[in-house]
Amino acid sequence: MSQDHPELRAFVEQAIGGRVVEMRRTAVGSSRLTLLVDAEDAQGAPRALVARHDSGDGPLSGTDIDLAPEAVVYRALAAHPVRI
Repeated sequence: MSQDHPELRAFVEQAIGGRVVEMRRTAVGSSRLTLLVDAEDAQGAPRALVARHDSGDGPLSGTDIDLAPEAVVYRALAAHPVRI
């Protein structure tokens, strides 16, 4: 089930320097919009990604629990051979 999220699609494509093939919302997790993303990098290699977005209306919106610390951890782990 493909879902259109133009701003998130553009963000992912810019971040990976490639293109999004499909985006679909996960069936779990209501605190943030979480999308499973099938993409291709600039060389056409497949990438399986997860995009998370605080839409402003979830139960954690407007609290101290935001996505910024989560992004810091993901960036720190990116250089290591762990799946994140």
